[in-house]
Amino acid sequence: MHFVKLQTPLQSLPKDKYGIRTEPNDETIDEFELMIVPGRAFTSCGKRCGRGGGYYDRFMEKNACPKIALAFAEQIFDDIPTEEHDQKVDLVVFKPK
Repeated sequence: MHFVKLQTPLQSLPKDKYGIRTEPNDETIDEFELMIVPGRAFTSCGKRCGRGGGYYDRFMEKNACPKIALAFAEQIFDDIPTEEHDQKVDLVVFKPK
């Protein structure tokens, strides 16, 4: 996974054969000030359930920046099963039911 500093307007990026805008060829970023992390389910104390591949967990482990998850209230549980390699987020933002 790599990130770029988007200096090109999104509308000017060419589309591929599926109509998806292609990745820009802008400057690659290696250090982050904040990471917004996706997930399927969360606890209010930061446990996170992804898709099971550990892709984001490995990336999160390498980066010491604050990690935030944005979630719907339906994604928040009292507890969820996690494994040793699962990384927690620092803050889960959601609007209670």
